[in-house]
Amino acid sequence: PIQLCIMRNSSRSGKERVPTEVINRMATRIEPPDGSKPRNFFEKFNITINPYHFKCDSCDKQSKVVGKIQTILEQAINSPVPPKEELTPQQVAEMEKEKDLLREETLMCRLHQIDLLLRKLVGAVGRVDKKNCKKANDARKRIVKQMKQDNSSF
Repeated sequence: PIQLCIMRNSSRSGKERVPTEVINRMATRIEPPDGSKPRNFFEKFNITINPYHFKCDSCDKQSKVVGKIQTILEQAINSPVPPKEELTPQQVAEMEKEKDLLREETLMCRLHQIDLLLRKLVGAVGRVDKKNCKKANDARKRIVKQMKQDNSSF
């Protein structure tokens, strides 16, 4: 929890101490692992360990944690990440050409241009008033979402 991070951080000094604003900002950005995403093989096998289980006298809690770790390791060993396919130079060139076309198409998209402009405005708000940066970004997201829903001609 963020409160625990801030409490532990307050006991640090000098370069070891992290500004509280940074901790708060990172807390909004960090997301738990999601193994359901097709390309996130590295997130498929994960475990969250409560460090307090190792500070108590209960061997039962510790052995459960060790058992979970063993299970995750066995699952990972039995489900290796498939190697990436090697592409021929021709395939790479075709993919680059396709990316360039998509990039051009995206840049031409007015909605994308509007989103880029709104992002610049959010950045300007963040430089002037960091407290309202999240509000500005949330407003940007709402505007873009509404424009997508309205399906305006972009």
